[in-house]
Amino acid sequence: MSSRAKSGVNRAKVRVIEVRDSLAKNVALEVELEVREGRVCPDPGRDILLFTVVERHGRNGNVGAAFAKGFGLRKGAIASSLSIPSNNLVAVGTNEDDIWRALSRVNEIQGGLVVVVDGKIVAEVAIPFGGIMSELPADQLIERIWKTEEVVRELGCTFKNPFFTMALTVLSTVPELGLSDRGLVDALRNRIVPVLVEEASP
Repeated sequence: MSSRAKSGVNRAKVRVIEVRDSLAKNVALEVELEVREGRVCPDPGRDILLFTVVERHGRNGNVGAAFAKGFGLRKGAIASSLSIPSNNLVAVGTNEDDIWRALSRVNEIQGGLVVVVDGKIVAEVAIPFGGIMSELPADQLIERIWKTEEVVRELGCTFKNPFFTMALTVLSTVPELGLSDRGLVDALRNRIVPVLVEEASP
């Protein structure tokens, strides 16, 4: 899932999506990150997190990976089956293991919202009908979503709507950067761009 750098480098400049709470607009940043064992690492201390989209409709199995700033998670990961417009799986987190556990749990409950910390499911809301609808009465569903969002805020996120914000950010027409299962999209130039900008030798 992490972006890979050339052998022998220890730093890499990458494109980062700086998100805004509940807004279909973000800012494209370029940030230098550490490279370990050929992988570009997130930096939760600077709020640079792993961000991924997984195609879930059986068309190609693509996985798009990038970095995002703004969610503020100090640990763990969140994942959802709600994303605009494709409703692919989407996740953001501080590490790959928690991201994959969250994505796997979304699959297990046939869609929904999931929060994982240190490999453990700490909150979830099942949305099993196509991964976008629930049979629960609206008031009960809303209450469960609010409680799940509160857990996300306890992990450091200051957003009022963390899952909705995550769903908006994978809309590939959102300026300045979007993330699809095909990769990072420069919406202003209507093209896919690499996550890596440049790499630095030791």
